[in-house]
Amino acid sequence: ANKTCSSGKSLLLQPALLRFGAAVFLVPLLLIATIPSEDTTNDQPQSRKNAVYETKELFRAIDNISATPVVIMAHCNFGPQLLYYTKHKIVGAPYHRQQHGIIASHEVMEAAFSSQKIKKILAITGASYVFIKKPQTKQTKNGQINGVKALSLTEMIIAGQLPPWISIENFPKKFDDVVIAKIHRDLLTKK
Repeated sequence: ANKTCSSGKSLLLQPALLRFGAAVFLVPLLLIATIPSEDTTNDQPQSRKNAVYETKELFRAIDNISATPVVIMAHCNFGPQLLYYTKHKIVGAPYHRQQHGIIASHEVMEAAFSSQKIKKILAITGASYVFIKKPQTKQTKNGQINGVKALSLTEMIIAGQLPPWISIENFPKKFDDVVIAKIHRDLLTKK
């Protein structure tokens, strides 16, 4: 049974409902992604400049984080790819009729960190993992990103400031621009 918000709307998207929409969204995206970049700036960490992998490889690895389907919290722009390439469910996707999932994804991934609010959303959505694709131009050091204290859950995880209910999963090193964090659901209800 899907979890719902106070208005009774489902916070989860079922994979079968969005396969076609994900395919329509992904085809142009994948075509654009295959165009080689001619970026010669030094904004990216050296490890990312040399890392090469196919989108399918990344999402195959994500598919293997759990033998059974789980809910993955991610920025809603990654929702279609997670649905298309994996057996897992998502919370948000960039579709105008999916406002509750978009808002939930934003509150967890991008909004100013509020432990109580984020834990409540994660509990309601049933999310078991957080998927983060690191920005390539941000540098982390001593819990800061580009010299500024991390403010969102995403930034906190990237900077290594983990809440007690999150742990980083071992993930193949070739995907060094990706973080998979496990949500310890049993700790979400503790203060």
